[in-house]
Amino acid sequence: MAKKLPALRTESIGATPQTPRVSAASGEADGWLVDAPTGRTLTSERSWLDWRLMTTVPDKIKYYGSESYFRESLADARFILGADAIRLLQSVTALVFKPDAIVGRRIPLALAFLRRHHFTPLLGTSFRYGRLHLREDWRFQLNQLTLDRMRLNTLLAGMSPSFMLFLRDDTPASERRLPASVRLQMLKGPSRPEQQTAEHLRFVMKSWSRLLKFIHAPDEPADLVREMGILFAEDERRALYAAIVQAVDRPNVAGVEGAIQALHDTFPAHELAKDISIARLAADLRVKSADNPALDCIYRRFERTRAACAQGRFLAWMPFERELAAAGMPITWDHLVFAAATIHHSFDDEVALVPSDGTEGWLCGRGLLI
Repeated sequence: MAKKLPALRTESIGATPQTPRVSAASGEADGWLVDAPTGRTLTSERSWLDWRLMTTVPDKIKYYGSESYFRESLADARFILGADAIRLLQSVTALVFKPDAIVGRRIPLALAFLRRHHFTPLLGTSFRYGRLHLREDWRFQLNQLTLDRMRLNTLLAGMSPSFMLFLRDDTPASERRLPASVRLQMLKGPSRPEQQTAEHLRFVMKSWSRLLKFIHAPDEPADLVREMGILFAEDERRALYAAIVQAVDRPNVAGVEGAIQALHDTFPAHELAKDISIARLAADLRVKSADNPALDCIYRRFERTRAACAQGRFLAWMPFERELAAAGMPITWDHLVFAAATIHHSFDDEVALVPSDGTEGWLCGRGLLI
């Protein structure tokens, strides 16, 4: 049975949007008119919003508050959801299954984990990350990544569509302490495999690399709103917000399962285990290089590089990719697995522009839960 959401404290988020009123005398629709903003800055646009409902990170308020993606998506959420906007944004979240989760057949593992932790699938939609989507979604963290890692993120995202699954948090009302997005972010686990434990979703999905992480989830309600603004055009975004409203009481579990099966039917399974995949790549290069001098050169350099990486050096991905392209070899999953195991991923002393995910603030009581 669908879980009913708790009553909304409307005084926390402003007045309910009203249907335009038409004057019988003039025919004028009051809803088509607006007074000039009372202030001279963007702050007046969100005078109804208490940021504590959306994030506990001051840097997000600073950056998101003036960013077009967040502003447009928040306006759409308020237009479609009305007085329910903040309540719904705190009660639902999203989990993105990336192409590696699809071909690696990791989604069933994730769904079982989510059910055990009281998340109910509501609906899902397939989409493709483009290069600019990736740059904008992670705009405030990319300063930490090497150029090789950024390029590989783009290549991985292009291997298939991704699948965004919207989830309802079914934690009993008496036990709720966190927004759905924050609770799922904690369960998701760190991107570094050495920091994951058996309680984390990425561990359960057998993530062994910082590149092949299988999933992404927004950290806080503000991030959910922002990512909806980045990934979807206005008509798509509004349709998704409207569909979420309907699915909260009537989850489309069959539709979710059908969409996942369709992705599995379209994109064949591929073993992503490190040793198996790299051995398969080596065998493929060896066979193809037998009567091809250009590929023979690549194969011999591949073996030398693999040996050097085993001793602590790193693959320079972009020169490798250029040589493959010159030899007419397309990038495969085995190439990406090899890169995931051997590139230098990030500058560990570089601090992200938005370094906090907000979890600590919610645990310390700086957020406001409806």
